[in-house]
Amino acid sequence: MAWDLLLPVFVALISILVSSTEGTIYTESQDLVHQIGETTSFICSAKLSVGDVMVVKSPERTAAVVTAMSLDSVTPAIVPGFESQVVAELDAAISATNPPYRNITITYNIDSVTANDSGIYECEKGTVKRNFNLRVVGPPTEISVTVDRLQGVNLTKDLTYDRNKYHYSRALWWAHVALDQPGNFDITAAITADPVADVTWYKITPGSTEKILVAAGEVITIERMDPNLNGSQFICTAMNDYGEISVSVLIELMYKPRDPVISMPDAYPEEGKPLFIECSFDAHPPATVFYTKEDPVTKQWERIGTGQSPGLYINDVQLDRDVGTYKCVGENALGESEGEIRIHGKPKNVDIYVGEIYGDSVDVHLTAFSAVAVSFRLSLNYTDEKGVEVQFAETIDKSSMQAPPNIRVPYEIKLPKSKTLYSLSLEASNRHGNAFSSGTNITSAHEGVTRPATTEIKQATSTYQKSSAMPRYNGHSLLFIVLCFTLKRFML
Repeated sequence: MAWDLLLPVFVALISILVSSTEGTIYTESQDLVHQIGETTSFICSAKLSVGDVMVVKSPERTAAVVTAMSLDSVTPAIVPGFESQVVAELDAAISATNPPYRNITITYNIDSVTANDSGIYECEKGTVKRNFNLRVVGPPTEISVTVDRLQGVNLTKDLTYDRNKYHYSRALWWAHVALDQPGNFDITAAITADPVADVTWYKITPGSTEKILVAAGEVITIERMDPNLNGSQFICTAMNDYGEISVSVLIELMYKPRDPVISMPDAYPEEGKPLFIECSFDAHPPATVFYTKEDPVTKQWERIGTGQSPGLYINDVQLDRDVGTYKCVGENALGESEGEIRIHGKPKNVDIYVGEIYGDSVDVHLTAFSAVAVSFRLSLNYTDEKGVEVQFAETIDKSSMQAPPNIRVPYEIKLPKSKTLYSLSLEASNRHGNAFSSGTNITSAHEGVTRPATTEIKQATSTYQKSSAMPRYNGHSLLFIVLCFTLKRFML
């Protein structure tokens, strides 16, 4: 009798448990495979009773939330951004079960799948989940390139820098290689592809169109000192069963400034005149050039002017101020180099021009270039009969000199009659220093015969002018003149 009373209650409890919609999802988990560009969708159906919550998730975030506050007001909340992909449909009828429920169907649509759509999509209700694993296959979609072991270079051209590696994001990359860094470097390709792609590297040298196979695999090692490296392209090709893509890495060598070219490393300017000295460097990226001058007292280098200048320009040379040692400095992101410039005030081009030789005397011109007045000191050297070296020196009177900068003075040298071979040297001095000529040898003609200087003598130029002294003639010369005069009278 007691069992007959309890049986209806037991059946009612079982009915309640069986009819409960907790965790009821009709759809089973699935694995989906689609090629890039295809259309796909997956459907999640479930029973919703009052208080139930159903969630649909994409691989990155929640796409929709359905909440049943009552069976008459089931609210599908589609997350912004998914409105065109997620569609929720409710059955009109409410079940007659206890508890009652309504069926809901959520469809997730992807019109044209891409590699980014790959991943796990979830349908979740209570403690029950259904997964839809979408695998998107197709040709490789992206190659990103990393060039390793490039040290401390500031690069442009839309490239970013991170922990001594340069990361690129375009179809053509520039690998700026620091030439003065030691060792080789690697280029690494990261491929986005499903299925996995085979990677091959080719090289095209400058001036050629031929693709040379370099290596297979994602990493290649480049020799930094390869003479054909600058301007070479390394082409990375990724290929699988669905297709292939490729990118190029253009190698551009970078090096600090070197090989300075100075238009006038030793300058001898004129007082009061302008001076321009240009300095350039072989560098990549191009060098910024500036100039410094050494302080003669502190020996410190002081920068001249501000900013970049194409050359060292002095508008009005003042030797007392401007004479000294200068540096042109070229710098870029890889380092700097320098060249030396000297502005001189001392004389230059000191020389002795030998004219005609008359027995024991010689006409010479003493020359020098100097921005200011100079003093000449002429030395005559020979060896006497006893083998003793003899030297005579004489300072030249400044009143006979031309004005600077091209100084020239005629001078007559009296030669001792004991010797026929002599050596001359000349020193020119001004307040900024002195300079010397090279040795000049002359041979005298003590017999009184006029003859040109020997091949050892530096001949006078076409601008040579004899000394103001009256010309002297020997006996043979006078006889020749008389004969010429007589012949002329006879012909008339």
